[in-house]
Amino acid sequence: MKRRLCLLLLLSASLAEADDRPNFVIIMVDDMGYAGVRCFGNPYFKTPEIDRLAAEGMRLTDFHSSGTVCSPTRAGLLTGRYQQRAGIEAVIHPVREHPEHRKGLQKTEVTFAELLQSADYTTALIGKWHQGSQGEL
Repeated sequence: MKRRLCLLLLLSASLAEADDRPNFVIIMVDDMGYAGVRCFGNPYFKTPEIDRLAAEGMRLTDFHSSGTVCSPTRAGLLTGRYQQRAGIEAVIHPVREHPEHRKGLQKTEVTFAELLQSADYTTALIGKWHQGSQGEL
């Protein structure tokens, strides 16, 4: 019991000293428009968790996508550059024989996640990468 109490006190002390930098949660959804969630006025869909995130955080209401499909849009978001400059002009195709399969985000590109890591942030990607494969093509 004493060990648990000590661990709880240590955890509480470490949380009290947590840094004041903002956290980032960026949600990118394919094929969803501005009004695809309730917090932006859609009365038909129930999106309680996204609504809660919007209520407790920051809602971006004027955002421009650099591409019309997933791979280029992700490249633009990740690098802050036009997708053509990042080397991804079309969807990275899953079939090896397709010409667009051999493309991908160049290793020389710097992503905002890498910049955040250099500022001692912990970063993660959950879901669809769709920026090419690091494996042999």
